[in-house]
Amino acid sequence: MKGMKNHQNYRSRAALILAVALAGSLQLSTRAQEAAPTAKPVPQWGEAQGDIQAGLSLTGDAVMGDPLPLTCALKNMGAPRPLPGAFAWLLVAQGKDKAYFSAKIPLAVPAKLDGAQTLELPLKLAGQKVFAYRKDLAVVQGYPTAAAGDEVPSALGTLENLVPAGKVRLKCMVYLPAADGPLLLTSNKLDVLVGDPPLAKLSPEMRQALVQDLVAKFRANEYASLAAHGRAVKLGAGITPDLIAALADQQQPEFARMWLATALCDIGDARAAAPLVALLDDPSGGVRYVVAFHGPKMKNATLDAAIDAKAQASKDPMFAAWAARGFGTAGRAVPDAMVATTLAGSDARAKMELAKLLAANPGDQTTTTLLRLVEDADASVRHAAVQSLADGHVRSAAAVGALIAALDKPGDGARQSVCAALCQMAGQTWTYDPTAEAAEKNRVVNQWKDWWKQAAKDFH
Repeated sequence: MKGMKNHQNYRSRAALILAVALAGSLQLSTRAQEAAPTAKPVPQWGEAQGDIQAGLSLTGDAVMGDPLPLTCALKNMGAPRPLPGAFAWLLVAQGKDKAYFSAKIPLAVPAKLDGAQTLELPLKLAGQKVFAYRKDLAVVQGYPTAAAGDEVPSALGTLENLVPAGKVRLKCMVYLPAADGPLLLTSNKLDVLVGDPPLAKLSPEMRQALVQDLVAKFRANEYASLAAHGRAVKLGAGITPDLIAALADQQQPEFARMWLATALCDIGDARAAAPLVALLDDPSGGVRYVVAFHGPKMKNATLDAAIDAKAQASKDPMFAAWAARGFGTAGRAVPDAMVATTLAGSDARAKMELAKLLAANPGDQTTTTLLRLVEDADASVRHAAVQSLADGHVRSAAAVGALIAALDKPGDGARQSVCAALCQMAGQTWTYDPTAEAAEKNRVVNQWKDWWKQAAKDFH
């Protein structure tokens, strides 16, 4: 039982780390997508047959229920090649056990493909029928065909309605008939991530199926839950009621509730505020911390007030630390009462988190708080506070005086960071080596103290 509990704690921590790390990565990836210009895809090519190659590329967004925006390219590296009667078909693989092939796709090609010529041929896939692929099918005149007496494959539906959201792998087969010998070209493998359509476009049955699949992904494992989070955020506010309903299911694993809560915060629909407030009393610390960290990005007054009140009243100092970090990461001012609660507590981890957060929010109040942390009894807290002062390029008599006083506190690592920060502020080179002999360490400490006795009155 002990081993099982440790394993569950590990899974919880792993899920929390992922949920917290995601905040920055989502913002970065979103900015990158907004900044990046739409580039024409570079053709990839399959193996050459004779002097000709085929390539397959995605030229737009793949959305479930819409025709896939695919282009087939032909490149001739040899003599001119006649093209009358050319056609293509797609081979579609979904997972490990599902494969389909499409009906023949006519190609709008010229009479011949000249040497050193490349053609790009958009594939017209609207309403394209799809059949189940079987290993016993033989390729006859460039197309899968059942042997005499065997069952002829029946159409399963159209390509746009058969391919669900998620990853599919495609190949394009191009048949070039010719009197001197036909060619069957195989394109490159193309992995396509098919996105969900706007919820408003779905029938009630399709919407229900989508929600069931999405919730199942949240429940599967931590990494599937992360992917479900991204999918839910893309679906937007319309999926909020379904996520709230899933969150109310008491049988959801802890990691699922954490990622569901994160998704609701990232979507930002005001309808999620009340359920998120309720999660502040969740038995799981991980769930509470996720709401404390991600909740401030919603900028919802009700949720903000509840997080602030919880941070002040909670006996868990890490909650206040996560909440403070959440406000800071969202580019918002950290409530003064939240900072005061963390400073008054005894949890070193919470104070270290606060020191790291304050480094990104410079100002007079930040400096005052960091100087209080420099006086902390815990060496790790002092180290974090000193590092934040250095990162913020703080240079004041009050800061130098506090650092000089901190040299009397134990902890070689903290003293090393204090001396490094003093070197930066004072323009000196008196570093502290934790591996040096005691006499050398004392010499450096006394050198700084003696210097400050002379410099304090004129330092600014």
